[in-house]
Amino acid sequence: QGAYVFGLTPEGGFVVRGKITHSEDETQNNYYGYSNAIRRALFMDDTLYTVSTYKLEANDLKDLTRQLASIQLSGKDEFISQPGEVISGGTGVSGTAKGIAVPSPTG
Repeated sequence: QGAYVFGLTPEGGFVVRGKITHSEDETQNNYYGYSNAIRRALFMDDTLYTVSTYKLEANDLKDLTRQLASIQLSGKDEFISQPGEVISGGTGVSGTAKGIAVPSPTG
């Protein structure tokens, strides 16, 4: 899980430049690790912004290991036992970083 950043050149084609993850434990690859899954990513100038349920993070695109900012969000997940059955509801996330608004999901 995570956001992969690729480079593209005529000589080398697609090359993985790096990966951003919000998960503390990258081996956790099941439903319960879903809260840390990156749901949206966008870049502006030299900054990559990634959003998960609980975090908004900004990383330098020139050096993806360099985290510029991290904001904890107060999001909640909806846990579904069977299709159409919501066990506990969530309120979504909201927050701002460097002028980028993260809207609360509707529904």
